[in-house]
Amino acid sequence: MRVPSRWINSLRARMLLGSGGIALLAILAAGLMVYGALETSRRINQITAAQMRMELYATLSARISDYALIAVEASNSPAIDEDARIARLSSRREVVAQGFERLEVSLASYVEQARSEQESNRRATWSLGLARMEAQFNALTRAVEARDPGNNLRARLDGFATQFSPLLDSAIGEEQRERSAAFAAIERLRRWVMRVAGLVAIAAALAFVLFQAGMIAPLMRRIQATSQAASLIGGGRLQTRLDIDRRDELGLLFANVNRMAARLDRRHAQVTADRARLNEIVEDRTAALRDANEALERIDENRRRFFSDVSHELRTPLTVILSEAEIGMRAKTMEVEDFHASLDVIHSRARRLNRRVEDLLRIARSESGRIELAEAVFDIGTAARDAIDDVAGLSKRRGIAIDAVLDGVLLTVGDVDWTRQVIAGLLENAVRHSPEGGIIRVHAEQDEAHLRLIISDEGNGMGADDLSAVFKRFERGEASRKGAGFGVGLALAKWVMETQAGGINLYSPSRSALSVPAHGPGTDVVLTMPRLVEGEE
Repeated sequence: MRVPSRWINSLRARMLLGSGGIALLAILAAGLMVYGALETSRRINQITAAQMRMELYATLSARISDYALIAVEASNSPAIDEDARIARLSSRREVVAQGFERLEVSLASYVEQARSEQESNRRATWSLGLARMEAQFNALTRAVEARDPGNNLRARLDGFATQFSPLLDSAIGEEQRERSAAFAAIERLRRWVMRVAGLVAIAAALAFVLFQAGMIAPLMRRIQATSQAASLIGGGRLQTRLDIDRRDELGLLFANVNRMAARLDRRHAQVTADRARLNEIVEDRTAALRDANEALERIDENRRRFFSDVSHELRTPLTVILSEAEIGMRAKTMEVEDFHASLDVIHSRARRLNRRVEDLLRIARSESGRIELAEAVFDIGTAARDAIDDVAGLSKRRGIAIDAVLDGVLLTVGDVDWTRQVIAGLLENAVRHSPEGGIIRVHAEQDEAHLRLIISDEGNGMGADDLSAVFKRFERGEASRKGAGFGVGLALAKWVMETQAGGINLYSPSRSALSVPAHGPGTDVVLTMPRLVEGEE
């Protein structure tokens, strides 16, 4: 096969390039020498920096010694007043602080110059020792400058020296080792540069012989194959691959072209997959946004239902108060007993009205995240009876009886209003989930350390999944999802009880000894609080 003349010209050009390759090897040798010089310069800078830091450590030690000396002199000189002593110590403390600052800056710069993460981490650990030394010095200054006549200055200084000296010796030792390592690295670099320079010289001679011997025709065919493959890959045929028949520089080029084509192919597939995944993410985010909107709607619905219930509860005591007031105003004369009875009714209804208003404020704070629990000694039985009184209207309307057995003194420590509201909320849930004509039983148990208030209903109970989910915010049980109960109530109740060193647990079916379910398996809600024995504070 006759080779075109233009290829012959190209072959001659390639031979010239081959000769130029030898010159490149010479340049490489020069580059190695430059690299050696630069690396040697870097190591010398490393040695200089280590030496400078050792000098800084020595200066720091001297400044701390000056500070300690002045502290002793000031302490032993009664003629120096306290303000003058503090001023002298403060000025010396500032000088020491400047020494620490210079060391910190030097170490930070040294860490930034690290060439690997491992080396950076190793150098960064030196800053820990410096930080410990600075912390010990700060502790010393606080003790020395304290206006405490009983302060044992000598013992403070001895203790500081015992702890500070090993850290200082360790830091200086690290710098000495760093300097020695730099000297050793320079020697290794010198030997390596000499060996590499010799190898480059031999390679230059061999390259000259090989290029002159000539392998131009196969080389040109392979270059042409590379050009064709690049054109095909550029045209979108990403499955194109070159056959690697020789393991030389051009074979490496073939391998790189193949890897490039494979990467482009994988990236194209990845882009396609990412597009599909992006669509899935958009769908998931849309679903999550929809769920969040539904949760907000449920919150709004719960709030409206809460205020509707509270409005009803507010209306009842207001009606009674107004009625009693009108009766008193219309009466021409009234017996003292009747007058006091009317005032008692008005007082009790006003207290109930006041509790409902406070409940509104607490719910508002709970929604805004500003809940503050008070701490006082109270009788949980009294709180439970007040809560029963709060839900009496709702239970009466639904025909539910509440049987309470709360004998004895049941003292605990916590927020009585929040605890009452938690019990009232649980009773309200029990009323909502109890069948008409059912009974809700409330009784208390106690041992040496804890009080337990147990609320048992006769409802349909809860499944295992609901028992584990109802304490999560915005989660509700199956019955609640059908329109009853507040989704955030149990989550808030759990937080209130646990914040008071107590707890809340649910059991279904009911296991209470006092609960004999007549309509369903029922549910037990157990509130636990720390017990306070009478006489304790």
